[in-house]
Amino acid sequence: SSFDVIHIHSWWNLVVVPVAWICSLKKILPVISLRGTMTEFSVTHKNQGAKEWVHSLVGKKLLNRSFLDSTSIKEDQRLAAFIDNDRRYVIPNILEIPDTVRGIHEETPYFKLVYLGRIDPAKNIELLLEALNGTFPIPYQLTMVGEGEGSYAENLIASTKGNSRIKWIGNLDGEQKWNELARADLLVLPSHIENYGNVVLESLSQGTPVLVSENVGSKDFVVNNKLGWVANTNKEEWKLTLTDIWNQPDLRKDIRGRAPGIVKEEINKERLLGLYEQMYRECIKANEA
Repeated sequence: SSFDVIHIHSWWNLVVVPVAWICSLKKILPVISLRGTMTEFSVTHKNQGAKEWVHSLVGKKLLNRSFLDSTSIKEDQRLAAFIDNDRRYVIPNILEIPDTVRGIHEETPYFKLVYLGRIDPAKNIELLLEALNGTFPIPYQLTMVGEGEGSYAENLIASTKGNSRIKWIGNLDGEQKWNELARADLLVLPSHIENYGNVVLESLSQGTPVLVSENVGSKDFVVNNKLGWVANTNKEEWKLTLTDIWNQPDLRKDIRGRAPGIVKEEINKERLLGLYEQMYRECIKANEA
């Protein structure tokens, strides 16, 4: 009760739902950043029955009594399917991007693809591997950056054993990460669900174009600024789109020149902090009413 704003991050865990319930008891409207947790995939992927029970019993009521913060238009649209609440805001993530662009990209006779993220079922990596399997018509090198837990990651890695064109290199941080993104011809992100997709802007900040699924939250930024391609989660469509991108070197070069400046403006920290301040002021006003 002594705070002006209570900002809760994520949903579906034994900390934040009780916190939202306490806020409701005290007649306080909190801000909740759902971080992709209120989507059909998130609800049905694990513990579907328990999630549906909690949502119908208390979750929906608590979310309707809150200010809801999404990181993309796509996430906000998904949220509207579950929640009847017009106190919704869209504010992109504040990212730490290097001030300089690594000028280390070189043209090669093969397509340099990079995936960077968790090795997790939500990322739909199987689709990418299937699209590149067998009769893929162009030479490529796919670098898989990231780690995952359990048999899922182990089985994926095992499925590509013997394919020298696919490298699994684990996590990269700092300069190594930025250099890997800068070297690539294309970042690929075929996710089932991605509330925003920080790696999309990280890649573009180094001039590297992107191919993302229609489920990636930042796809609107990619499309509106013509910085890459969006494809449905269909193996044949990804195969055709990748081939088409390979055959457009001039367009990829154009994106490489434009992308860093556009990203810098999109993630301008002062602008985004202003959006947060506006949301917090409206939250304070509502709680004082």
